[in-house]
Amino acid sequence: MSEIESGKSQVHVSVFFCQDVIRENGILTAIRISDAFITDPAGVDRSEDGSEVKLYGSLKVRGVFIFRSEKPASFTLTLKGTTPSNPTPTERFSTPVSLLGSDAGPHVLNMTANLEADVEGTFWFEVYIDDQLATKVPLYVIHRNSDFYQRLENRKRMHPLAS
Repeated sequence: MSEIESGKSQVHVSVFFCQDVIRENGILTAIRISDAFITDPAGVDRSEDGSEVKLYGSLKVRGVFIFRSEKPASFTLTLKGTTPSNPTPTERFSTPVSLLGSDAGPHVLNMTANLEADVEGTFWFEVYIDDQLATKVPLYVIHRNSDFYQRLENRKRMHPLAS
């Protein structure tokens, strides 16, 4: 969890990713919390030289962003992101947020992102409070049967407690 001053109130921020979210009677349940998703090819094509090219579709990921403060606070929330092929942060979302303070509970933002999974690697999500970086969270997209995936599998076999 990260914290940052917004006006005179500290805003505490936590973020996690999951496969799905259920909201019933004001209670949020996250299903399969993870910082990595393994994808399978959606199809196969051939390049000009005849070699096989695996095609990957989009990957649906849920992000849960939780904001808390001990005192009332108002700020502008901005989310930026990078992709493995574009490391320059790009603004994805911006909105004003008001927190009522500790007894009123947190402000929870539940978002769905459709990531283009054609490139394997790290997607970074940056959370800004009033243009100040509050936290930065990675999400790993791994292609099944890639060299990286095979190294992870070998590591699990050699060190079962490390996975």
